[in-house]
Amino acid sequence: FESSFGEFHVSKHNGFNVIDESKSCSVGYKARCGEFLISKLKGEGVKELVYVQPRKGFAGIILSYLCKKYDMKLTLVMPSSKKVSEHQLLCIEYGAKPLFIRVVAMPNANRIAKMYSQKHGAYYVPPGLNHEYVVAYSVRVFYDYFKNREKPKNMWTVISTGVLTRSMQIALPETNFVSVGVSRNIQQ
Repeated sequence: FESSFGEFHVSKHNGFNVIDESKSCSVGYKARCGEFLISKLKGEGVKELVYVQPRKGFAGIILSYLCKKYDMKLTLVMPSSKKVSEHQLLCIEYGAKPLFIRVVAMPNANRIAKMYSQKHGAYYVPPGLNHEYVVAYSVRVFYDYFKNREKPKNMWTVISTGVLTRSMQIALPETNFVSVGVSRNIQQ
């Protein structure tokens, strides 16, 4: 698989090397790895995806972007409230079909999304794009990038669902990782 996104953009900040995906992959790193999943599903004839988009979070934005790029439909199950969040609005702007529901907890939203996907013959994408194709491609990207480079001793990342960090830990087993929680549901 050849990604349509450019090479990593690495810059120096206060003596640290920083991989800045905003320079090569406008909607973030997970889009690079999510593209592998989307291209596989498109090749298998999948026409619609279903995902649960919280009020904040980038996976729905990434899927909206990729589905538009690959001419696929995307339905986003989203918790409703008095005002739509900026993240939800961006998903809609990229072409995702919103399905606002009143839920007490996100597991209920995921159950509803799974039921919707079964009823409409759509493909359900798990939270955080935690799918074997996304993880496998992410591992491959980092492994290949650092194959002929000095491996970092320490790497700082953000963490929400953990897909990105787990993938990098597999690709770089000797690196010490420090993750900064950006999700309100981080577990110990």
